[in-house]
Amino acid sequence: MARYFALLRGINVGKHNVLSMEKLKKTFEKEQCENVSTYIRSGNALFDYQGIAITDLAQKLTEQVSDIVGALIPVRIFPCSLLMTTLEGNPFKEKIANQVHAFFNVEEEQSFPHEELNKLLLPSEQLVGLDDVMYLHAPEGLKKSKMIGKVEKLMGGKVTVRNLNTLNKMANLI
Repeated sequence: MARYFALLRGINVGKHNVLSMEKLKKTFEKEQCENVSTYIRSGNALFDYQGIAITDLAQKLTEQVSDIVGALIPVRIFPCSLLMTTLEGNPFKEKIANQVHAFFNVEEEQSFPHEELNKLLLPSEQLVGLDDVMYLHAPEGLKKSKMIGKVEKLMGGKVTVRNLNTLNKMANLI
């Protein structure tokens, strides 16, 4: 059995798309996921799984979670090795963890438009992109970043973002 982590996009944002972590856990368990744990309300899950293809599982979970919430909530599943690689590959290790954000593609066949995004950075921001993950050091916070609202438009697809504090805590749950 392999260990995976799932990132959900767009749940529990303010009062919108509310989903309890207990319901999320039960939804994963209904699909034969084992040792399911969740971390904070923003849609992070870790679990063991052996069954249908992961992309098929992600589609089933997307449908079920979206039905519960009443809005499209993409679920993207990654092997836990990517979580560890993301943390190890962080180019901003010397920066404060809650100021470093990792962007993950929600759709598999997307790539980050690094050149276009670099043009939108504030003077204090730095952006480094790898194949599977894009890192942003935003010392003034994501709300002030000019590029955050344009990433998806430039990509033509959806992304989900986690700060390094969240990813470190998830790694501790593996």
